[in-house]
Amino acid sequence: MLTQWYLIFRALWGVDVVVLHASARRAVFSGAVLYLLTRMSGKRLVVRVFGGALDLFFDRAGLIGRFAFSALFRADLILLETRHLMRYFQENFPVSNIHWLPNCRDVNYFSEDRAKTEGGRNGAFVFVGRISRDKGVEAILEAVKVGGQDWLKVDFFGPLDDGYTPDYLNSQPGVRYGGVVPSDHVPELLGKYTALVLPTVYEGEGYPGVVLEAFSQGTPVVANSWRAIPEIVVDGESGLLVPVGDTLALVNALRRVLFDENLWAKLSMGAREGYQFFDADVWHKKAWIEWMSEVRGVRK
Repeated sequence: MLTQWYLIFRALWGVDVVVLHASARRAVFSGAVLYLLTRMSGKRLVVRVFGGALDLFFDRAGLIGRFAFSALFRADLILLETRHLMRYFQENFPVSNIHWLPNCRDVNYFSEDRAKTEGGRNGAFVFVGRISRDKGVEAILEAVKVGGQDWLKVDFFGPLDDGYTPDYLNSQPGVRYGGVVPSDHVPELLGKYTALVLPTVYEGEGYPGVVLEAFSQGTPVVANSWRAIPEIVVDGESGLLVPVGDTLALVNALRRVLFDENLWAKLSMGAREGYQFFDADVWHKKAWIEWMSEVRGVRK
């Protein structure tokens, strides 16, 4: 480990700005060490943190952890994925240079040719992601049991976790497991379904990429009102939000999306419009040209 950091320190002499892209767990301590190294070498530091868990790490941090956070937030620029995280850390580190850089996608992927029509819906719902309890799989299975599999059909795609097996999922009435889908095929898959179902309770939830990919196809999202999800899924506009743990509310939301054609059309249009906001080209220009230019011109 020391050899690795020594090599990184030597490499710093050939650059002006060091950029760290990391999850919350890695960003805290790696960012703190990089802050010390960049200050020793006279370089600038930019840290982009993925996901929505950084505030949880801060709340649970001990003395050493708080010291690491203090060093991290002295970086020249901090980029956080959610508005909640931006506001939270602006309050805790008011002199830090913190910006919001959401998860984003290439909007050129979407075109009117790919936009779904009412006749393009297959009458089923879809879950795409890690097959685990904290992503809401158990909540979906319970909703299918309560709602009745005569109308409520859900297809699952993604890597299996928490002991789930294909045989178990396929044995549940109204449920089908379709395996793991290559990432470049996910948007097209999502476009075949009535809505994406994501009753997640994953504590590190930020802006799930699968939500943006669903939006790119005009596929509404039914999700829990949890963590940063309401920042990206606007209730009644691009999807429907339900309280965590409320099975009946989830069933009713799915029923509304499936049977209310006017509502589905409104949500589908809202999803497509919402997708335009997360244009990777716009956000990357803002982050890596506008904000980076400011970093190059400012020394803390």
